[in-house]
Amino acid sequence: MHLIVFDSEIRNNFTPINLNKPTFEVLVGGKTILENLLEIINPDQYSLLIPNYLKKNAKNKHKVSINEEISEIDEKETVFVNSLIDLNNIPVKKLKENEDLALISNNNLILSKCRIKKINKLDNNDRKLIKIIGDCKIKLESENNLLIKYPWELLEMNNQLLTKNINKKLLNREINVVRSNNKFINIIGSDKLILIGRDVKIENVIFDTTNGPIEISDNCKLLGYNRICGPCYIGNNTILKSVIIGPGTTIGKDAKISGEVENSIISNFSNKAHYGYIGDSYIGEWVNIGAGTTISNLKNTYGKISMVINGELINTNRNKIGSIIGDYVKTSIGTYIYSGKKIGISSHLHGYVTTDIPSFAIYSNINKSICTELYKKSAIKTQKEMMRRRNISYEEEEINLLEYLYKLTQEERRKFGYKENKFNMN
Repeated sequence: MHLIVFDSEIRNNFTPINLNKPTFEVLVGGKTILENLLEIINPDQYSLLIPNYLKKNAKNKHKVSINEEISEIDEKETVFVNSLIDLNNIPVKKLKENEDLALISNNNLILSKCRIKKINKLDNNDRKLIKIIGDCKIKLESENNLLIKYPWELLEMNNQLLTKNINKKLLNREINVVRSNNKFINIIGSDKLILIGRDVKIENVIFDTTNGPIEISDNCKLLGYNRICGPCYIGNNTILKSVIIGPGTTIGKDAKISGEVENSIISNFSNKAHYGYIGDSYIGEWVNIGAGTTISNLKNTYGKISMVINGELINTNRNKIGSIIGDYVKTSIGTYIYSGKKIGISSHLHGYVTTDIPSFAIYSNINKSICTELYKKSAIKTQKEMMRRRNISYEEEEINLLEYLYKLTQEERRKFGYKENKFNMN
């Protein structure tokens, strides 16, 4: 089977968290979407279809064909899968059957299976892909519950996927299960639902598996006094210091976390090293959350929260949603972000954030400060320094992409009233 994972136009609903990366690189359930797909479908080979501006950077991460034509001389089964398919409901049984298959949702291709000899000028355009499938004489079936269409649905998918992924590891391999006779470890629920990696340092912790399993990956440190509730995944080399982690939380690798986090995804290399609350939120990579920063996830009226998606105000039909934060964002001490707000990549935040923030912006409502456009050189310099502190180099392809995105998002900043100016809080 040749799997082709494509990043369809519905990806625009998830900006800013995928502005600088394909959507299948988003973290959910303790893995990227792509890693989840490869494990669930288990193809012989795979290729990727993404927006062209991301191709060069993606080539360095994925050593497979990207946006290239298909020429299958042996006529393997070709399976197209939308990167935003609901990972908890992939029709794996149908994929294993002999019959061809094509599922769509409101002109978005979800999944298809057929035999294709050759396709020229392949791209991630839904309409073109649907036409290719239609030319193969395959009946298009409508299925409206297999795509996630909005960023808050990532959190719901994450919650279910955590339980599935961790339980699978607990069943399929030898594990180091924490036993409750360790005086520094208290367990509420079953100790058989706790998976601990190699060389994990634990000072004091309460594990609560009442609602799901817990995985602590290799080389993590649990310092101070901690309470961790499942389902929860903590990535390699992450440091937790006196945290309260609620159910439904994924924390990526090489992160530093303190304070309180629940029902959220915090991506790789991000820091929340001090007190403060994050709930029902998605935090991108290389984000630094300043001391005391808190994200509201509930309105005073307990009403439904709305978010602006592609310029349209959408009722999420949910009364708990925090913030959607892109990569490289920095918040200062005492920042408060109101519920349902989106923060664009590389932006810097100060004070009370009551509106969406575009990418590469400096926002503040402290004293008489003026919101300004972040200098491009400053964005690059700041990111270089953050990566240097982790002994990681900021590659030229990543810098070139950031420069491209700076120009791409300039109109958005102008629309919000952000202009190039020296930032001053006095």
